[in-house]
Amino acid sequence: MSDSLFFTARRPAGPSANVAFTSVSAGVGPISPGAQSVSIYCSVAGFVRVAYGTTQTTATTSDIPVPANVPIVVPVPQRGANDASGADKLWAAARGATITSTGTMYVQPNAD
Repeated sequence: MSDSLFFTARRPAGPSANVAFTSVSAGVGPISPGAQSVSIYCSVAGFVRVAYGTTQTTATTSDIPVPANVPIVVPVPQRGANDASGADKLWAAARGATITSTGTMYVQPNAD
């Protein structure tokens, strides 16, 4: 049997968080430094983004599609070359797939 992200235990890299969202993007962060990946679970179908920035990021319909009630693991992106100061923080954002979507995104940073 091959490994599956649904059967792989991951070590937390910090506290979990959640945020309610609609068809307008909402986010959480900054996420704990040292996270190698982020486990995300959304109660309704939507789109998520995990990105570095000096301020909260927003999710759009061109970001990662997430089905309702299915946990996914998103690798943490590399810091940009313009972040020599280390000022950028890691953020996660979600938005609903439809204009009437209302749900909650749950986020857990992982050490591996």
